[in-house]
Amino acid sequence: MDKRFEQIQEIIIQLAKGNYDYKVTPSESLDDIDGLILGINMLGEQLKVYEEKHVALFEHAGDALLIYNTTSNAFCDSNASASVLLGFSKEEIRLLSILDLFPENEKARIKSKITHLKSVIQTSFDIQLETKTRELKDVSFLSKKMPFGEESYFHISLRDISESKRISKDLVKRNIELKKAQKETMEASKLASENPNPILRFNEKFQLIYNNAASTISFLSDYKIKENELNDKILKNLLKKVKLKGTPETFIDSRNEIHYSLTLVYVPEFNYTNVYVSEITDFINQVNKNEKSLISLKDEMEVKVLERTTELSVKEVKLEHSLKKEKERTLELFKSKENLKTSLLKEKELGDLKSSFVSTASHQFRTPLTVIQSNVGLLEMFANSNNKPAFKKLEKVNGRITAAIAKMTELMDNVLVLGKLTSGNIQWSPQEFSLIDFCQKLAGEFNHIETDGRTLNVATHGEPFNVHVDPNLLSHALSNLISNAFKYSSKQKNPELSIHFKPKVLVLSIKDFGIGIPKNELPKLFHPFYRAQNAAEIKGTGLGLSIAKEYIEINKGRIEAQSILGEGSCFEIIFQR
Repeated sequence: MDKRFEQIQEIIIQLAKGNYDYKVTPSESLDDIDGLILGINMLGEQLKVYEEKHVALFEHAGDALLIYNTTSNAFCDSNASASVLLGFSKEEIRLLSILDLFPENEKARIKSKITHLKSVIQTSFDIQLETKTRELKDVSFLSKKMPFGEESYFHISLRDISESKRISKDLVKRNIELKKAQKETMEASKLASENPNPILRFNEKFQLIYNNAASTISFLSDYKIKENELNDKILKNLLKKVKLKGTPETFIDSRNEIHYSLTLVYVPEFNYTNVYVSEITDFINQVNKNEKSLISLKDEMEVKVLERTTELSVKEVKLEHSLKKEKERTLELFKSKENLKTSLLKEKELGDLKSSFVSTASHQFRTPLTVIQSNVGLLEMFANSNNKPAFKKLEKVNGRITAAIAKMTELMDNVLVLGKLTSGNIQWSPQEFSLIDFCQKLAGEFNHIETDGRTLNVATHGEPFNVHVDPNLLSHALSNLISNAFKYSSKQKNPELSIHFKPKVLVLSIKDFGIGIPKNELPKLFHPFYRAQNAAEIKGTGLGLSIAKEYIEINKGRIEAQSILGEGSCFEIIFQR
């Protein structure tokens, strides 16, 4: 065998391992094989370029990036940012499943999210991850299905949002402080008349029946209270509301750029309502100022997040494109490897077939030639005799010679057909036709020539539909199987030809009730020149089934054989609808 095939195999192995610098020098002949070597060398260089692009886009991304395989339930790749965020090395990350990233008490709850992740193209949520040092980090989790590997690979992006969480908690804390201040204001308002905050009391008609000195400074004028009459609709509605509910309530209200906290308490025993007032202008102004600062900070963060997201999206597109190209190159490489293997296997099969043909054909030709030679001698002897018994023997000898010549002719015809099949010279001319009419016509031809009184039974099952195959090739294949059914079931029940129209396939079955085939010989049944041991006494060349199989496969079908020794055989031809 040409050593260059071994060199090609080695360079393919090296490329599959990622050794893209491995090269093979072609020979001086520069034939087709050398052209293949040059092409694989160029492919190695392109794969190296794609690997460098992958590193540039993947390794230098700001966010932690991981590639997750749902089939193996493990990470198959990660970048440096992932190691920084999680504390694990790249090799340690490959040993983790996706659940290993979460705290122990969260794993049961997170399983549903992982199941949802596998069923959608893209999903995102915020969650806490556990680092190698058991530290909990708040992250934004984004998963996106990769466009290869039978949709089992996911691109996972992790972004640290701990600072955003801290700001959010700070806002909650400030809100609690505000409520606390309001509560303290309410408690202070319950002091005596010397209280520096306004205190007022209204009767059931919403008339002012008491107010302290602090209320006269600005509150009475702000709320239009003159001569003990309340003319402010908002405060009057608040009084009605508290009296109706019967429980104290606190409201924030503003008048003339002054902010008040109003706590209203209804006293049912005396049917009046107390109003405890605190001026919170400075506090509200400070809260508003802080809120503006937080909103500004939030806007800045959103802009930065948007910029980073856009940058990441561009990098993801480039990475996906590179990965897609790399996958296509890898598939082409594996395809070339498989084609090379197929060519080598066919070459070996051809050598085996040639050896088998020389051995079998010499034996097959020798037998009829020996019969012809011995019977020619008898013919010469009978030709010199004038008695009638000798002429009767002459007729028998002549019949033997005719049978031997017919066997040689059949063998030569099959050998020629096998040669055409091997060289690919058989033409395929598919047509659409009625299979029921076709099979009934073929059965009629066999029933006409059979001499032992048996006929071929034809049965149809299912809703008929037309097929699109080469009728000549199908006729040759079916004729061989039907002829075998008669030949190997002599003096038994009629053979059967069944047509099964199924939703997705069409099945033609030829069944006989003859000698059957030994179970251990079924795998070799379609090999050229092979005959079962229990068929040695029955005429045949051993080529019919192999030729029938080739004809059926050219017609885009397949053939299967089932048999029970001593009970019969069944051959099925299967076509996709």
